Amino acid sequence: MSNSIKYLCTNCGHINDSLLCQNCQNRTDESEYKKLSDYARRAVYYGYTYRVEYEDQVSKNGEVTVKFSLFQPDTWHEWLAMAALSGFVGTYATDLVKYVGKQILTLLKPKIDNKTLTDKEQDMVNFLSDNNQLNKFTIYINNYYAGVSTIDKKVEEAIIEEEFADVASEEMKDEFANLLGKSDPNDKSGIIEVFRKIAKVAGQKRREKPSVDETRALLKILKKELKKDKQTKKKRKKKKK
Repeated sequence: MSNSIKYLCTNCGHINDSLLCQNCQNRTDESEYKKLSDYARRAVYYGYTYRVEYEDQVSKNGEVTVKFSLFQPDTWHEWLAMAALSGFVGTYATDLVKYVGKQILTLLKPKIDNKTLTDKEQDMVNFLSDNNQLNKFTIYINNYYAGVSTIDKKVEEAIIEEEFADVASEEMKDEFANLLGKSDPNDKSGIIEVFRKIAKVAGQKRREKPSVDETRALLKILKKELKKDKQTKKKRKKKKK
């Protein structure tokens, strides 16, 4: 697979070398694409990756025993999350994710045929071949978007801690380090104020997401094609009866 930057067309779901789609000729706005892909990355990171890891720990140990920084999502997972978000309103979310998954497999096909996949690429191929995992991914991404609290409180609290920690280390790194260097151990007011700011920024980042109307507009052509395909299949079944 080429290392060049690629983009998912937000209209038809094809993968391109630029924001101009070679399939449907739609040109995606760069700032809008960045906003969407940034949110998709956060949804994968906190809504899926950390959730799966911490749910596994709670299932095995009754609590979250180890907290660590997981790898940031790759572009493939971002595309899949964008597809999942586009189906937030309606019933085609998993179908959209599977379609984008097929596009990713097409990109990887030369390396699949030559048996030259990296471990990371093989993991993605395995993931895309597992319908249960794709269904879970779709549900978890949309849970994160909707803010639906359907997860164990221990898992939820651990994920929130990760979001706070990332804000402290990325968004407010200098301010946080400066405070730690100057703070009086007997004066907690400064530390409390910084933690309030961290909580505020983390909350804002959670709320910075595509609107419902924006998710409806995503992959519009692809949704029409999937709907048409399903209707055709239903008609064929009726004729057979």
